[in-house]
Amino acid sequence: MEYMIGRTVNNMREYQNLNNVKGQCIANVQYLYDTFKANLSNKQNCKHTEFKAKAVFVIKTDNKLNVERFITHLVLNVKDKSNGEEFIIDPSYETFSLKNKNYHDTIQSFMSFFKNTTDENRKKLLKDYISFSKYADIINNDGHLITDCNYKFYNQQADYVQEKQADYVMKQKLHKL
Repeated sequence: MEYMIGRTVNNMREYQNLNNVKGQCIANVQYLYDTFKANLSNKQNCKHTEFKAKAVFVIKTDNKLNVERFITHLVLNVKDKSNGEEFIIDPSYETFSLKNKNYHDTIQSFMSFFKNTTDENRKKLLKDYISFSKYADIINNDGHLITDCNYKFYNQQADYVQEKQADYVMKQKLHKL
């Protein structure tokens, strides 16, 4: 299962990198969630895996300029119910590829960084986090956030990933011959 997840996410990031995709974390998480739901939920060996969309803060530190950049973002949280292990998957190349970044999945874990922001920025970050938490709830309740403006991207990325997956399967079959 982990290998399938990794291949899917890598193909998504490859597509985004090749096409200079920016600002599509909601569509990326929606696609990854939909893919997991369709491919993993009925599999016997995956019954112990739980996946949910989750709002996070990403802090990117630029040590040369001594500056921090704060990003409100959406990722997929994966939990192995058999051992309690939890991790996040960031399917967005734009954010994943940043150097010197940290993910914070609760307001409490992010609070110590608030000292570096203005009151106006704090309010905006919290407002954005609440909005992204609502988006995560919609996805987690099998709702869809794909609109006309990102429908084309969602489908083009899906086509790319499916083509890459099909190529991989075909190569595996040929290798066994």
